[in-house]
Amino acid sequence: MLDYQDGYLRRSLTGTSGVLVEDFEDGRSVLISEGDVLVLQASSPSCLRREFNFHKGARLVFWQLHPFNFIPNVLPLVTTFAWATQHPEIYRLLLTAFRSVKRRRVVEFVKLLNRKRALFFYEQPSVRMTEQLLGCRIEDPILLPVPVAAPGTPPRCARLAQDSLQIAWVGRLYDFKIHILAHTLRRFSDYARQQQTSITFHVIGDGPERRRLDGLDLEHRFFKIQRVGDLDPKLLSGYLASKADLVAAMVWEFRPWKAL
Repeated sequence: MLDYQDGYLRRSLTGTSGVLVEDFEDGRSVLISEGDVLVLQASSPSCLRREFNFHKGARLVFWQLHPFNFIPNVLPLVTTFAWATQHPEIYRLLLTAFRSVKRRRVVEFVKLLNRKRALFFYEQPSVRMTEQLLGCRIEDPILLPVPVAAPGTPPRCARLAQDSLQIAWVGRLYDFKIHILAHTLRRFSDYARQQQTSITFHVIGDGPERRRLDGLDLEHRFFKIQRVGDLDPKLLSGYLASKADLVAAMVWEFRPWKAL
């Protein structure tokens, strides 16, 4: 595995049996040897790092872990991808009008990867969003969900305190993710006030959109927000088990494909 010295994967996997971690540095060439398989998060071909030096016998695999990995920006016309999820047809028209060459190259790249069976998607809604925004069909896509450890028997725990409710949210404070978090905070704040029920909401994570939470003004007598910030992945399960009665999460719901 290649990662920066302070990279997330390095921090998560250091000490894991069977995983060899090697340093990645900006500007330093890295040889991908014959027989090696380099797995990268999906991106347009122009984003491939120049530091990679591929042997002709090496293989490359892309794993799409973000709905907009392949989608070019049309800045400054659209400043966030959150808007694109609500108006995919308009975004595709803007992309075609202002970034047509870029769009065509990305579409050709996606189709090439798919033909070579070198492209994996983590969920079907992301396939549909990629199709809608790029305006292409992805035939027989390969789905590879993010693996997580699941207990054999669902744990059953009593409420941490009968007179209060502890709720947690885990995720980066980033782009399209921040809006549903703000909405969730508003709903629980309203619920706590109406029911006069004490709720503490633990926000686990950090990111460039943290400022959007600063001005929400949702706290009151019955509702408190606990900003935890980034948490070591090895400590996350223990934190949730000891601090949370309920964990809220984001769910994607994209509209089905519409003919161009």
